[in-house]
Amino acid sequence: LGKLQSESTKKKRYKSILLVDEQGSILEKFDSIMQAAEQYGCGKGAISNVCQGRTKTACGRYWRFE
Repeated sequence: LGKLQSESTKKKRYKSILLVDEQGSILEKFDSIMQAAEQYGCGKGAISNVCQGRTKTACGRYWRFE
């Protein structure tokens, strides 16, 4: 079966995500893209694309890595 991972190892796999306004002011912080996507009903890939600079917005919102 797979290797067991410690909580600290699991946590390192995720990057914190920030929901920001057009001026870059932080509106909300999420522990992962998955958490943000579930709360806002937005695709994980769409948020990831914004954070990586490929697109400007996802679900009409601005996102960035912390």
